[in-house]
Formats: sequence, structure tokens, C-alpha cells
Amino acid sequence: MKDHKGVHEKYIQLVTNALKGRDYGETEKWNKQAMFIQQHSAKVHNLYGILEECLKDYNLANKH
Repeated sequence: MKDHKGVHEKYIQLVTNALKGRDYGETEKWNKQAMFIQQHSAKVHNLYGILEECLKDYNLANKH
């Protein structure tokens, strides 16, 4: 992957869209892909925290 930032942002958009559509399985799938590319991304961890909050896993949500 030559353009990691562009690919990462594309995954962030997919995560955001899936989250808005309440498709939590897709949200998790795309978020894991984004995390694989940039594991220390604040956006990725924030979105993962939002997902876990939606799933009512508040301990994991607070972690991210």
C-alpha cells in the first residue's frame, strides 16, 4: 500500500458510514482494517470506543 494515509481515511469513512447505519458488524470489520494500517490512530480508537458504547460494553469503550 503506497498511500497509507489515503487508504486509512477511506476505512475511517467506511467505519463512520457503517456506524451511522448501525451496522455494527461492518463497523467492527472496517475499524479493524483501519487499525491494522495505523494502530495508534486517535480516530480509529475513538470510533472503536463509540462502537463499544453502542454495544453497551462500557469498559472497553472507556479503554479506547
